[in-house]
Amino acid sequence: MKKKYKTKVKPTSIEAYFLILKDIGFKQNEVYNCIRKLGKVSDKMIAKELNRKINTIVPRRNELTEMGLINCIGRDLDKVEPFLKVRFYSIPESYKSILNPMVIK
Repeated sequence: MKKKYKTKVKPTSIEAYFLILKDIGFKQNEVYNCIRKLGKVSDKMIAKELNRKINTIVPRRNELTEMGLINCIGRDLDKVEPFLKVRFYSIPESYKSILNPMVIK
């Protein structure tokens, strides 16, 4: 018996989401998983977490943004360098419900 998930997202959107995830590259996947793990993050926070240079992070993050897998959620003071205002990114709320669904028996 298949498990049913309680989400506010249509089944076709869920399918499309997982199809996109299957097509992303290794480095894109690393950046995406880092954003999933940390939540609201800046490029510098991702670079620090993955122990990479920022110039390897920004292009992957841009690609994920263009695919619609992550969103820019605004500007705020950076947690790595608190005197700078930077853009923060996160996974859209609709995808969070797919990633952490409530299982219905």
